[in-house]
Amino acid sequence: MGFGFDLDTTQVQIRHEVFGGLLLSMYIASWAKGRRPFSEPRQLMWYRAAMVVGTLMVLVSLSRALTLAAVLWPLILLARALLSGRISGGQLTAVIVTCLDSSDSASPVSPASYMTASPKTPRGYEARSENITLALDRIFDNFWTGGVVTEGTSSHNFILDNFQRGGVLVGIPTLIVFFYILGVWLSLLVKLRTLPTEMVPVAAALALPIFRMMTQGGGQISVNGWMTMAFVTGVVHAWKRRERAAEEAQRAAQLHGTVGRHPGSAGIPEPARGLGPRLVQPAVAGARPVL
Repeated sequence: MGFGFDLDTTQVQIRHEVFGGLLLSMYIASWAKGRRPFSEPRQLMWYRAAMVVGTLMVLVSLSRALTLAAVLWPLILLARALLSGRISGGQLTAVIVTCLDSSDSASPVSPASYMTASPKTPRGYEARSENITLALDRIFDNFWTGGVVTEGTSSHNFILDNFQRGGVLVGIPTLIVFFYILGVWLSLLVKLRTLPTEMVPVAAALALPIFRMMTQGGGQISVNGWMTMAFVTGVVHAWKRRERAAEEAQRAAQLHGTVGRHPGSAGIPEPARGLGPRLVQPAVAGARPVL
């Protein structure tokens, strides 16, 4: 309240930040489990119980961005299982049919019931659509200088709000930031089949800041978005460093083995077996052959 926000805005932002932080903690916990699996059954039991409770809390938060990010995580796991051959096409079809069957609005877990329970009414969606249209008009009218006050008419989009507030000199860096984060996320998803198990929640984690950028007002990156990007940056950097170290060690081992098996490859004449001394051709033209 001390930063100029009214009570409703503060309550909504706290809800997003708290449950976003909860989802981030689930990403970190899953990554840590992959790095160092539990040694005792009771540890695994507590971990699974905490993940179930965390999932239920995220779902009841009624935050679209957080829910989409959370739902994308098992979809990524499903895609990885399909790409690696751990699940067949028939099993995948059964999962899809089950999901479609649960889409009946009478189902308590269906998308229709979720949208009905959401605090956003159809009028709320219309207002957001109108604000996006208004933001585009403002960008064209104030392309160079910006200067538009978005309070009360925010487009709830990181790129559009910054573009209309700061003009092209702010809009272009904003685009670069967003598409760079999106590019890192897609680069991890492309390697999904070969990613280590520990890296799967890391690949899923970037969905949180990306979805929040597309739905949060004010042109800001949320606190849990910054923390998620810091977590992913550190883990990916360490993972790539380990991969490079392993590749260098493998090349060194192969080179050592090649030199040990083939002395001639290192410039050492290989002695003839069973034929006695042989002539070794000189490396310099004009020199005499030697035994």
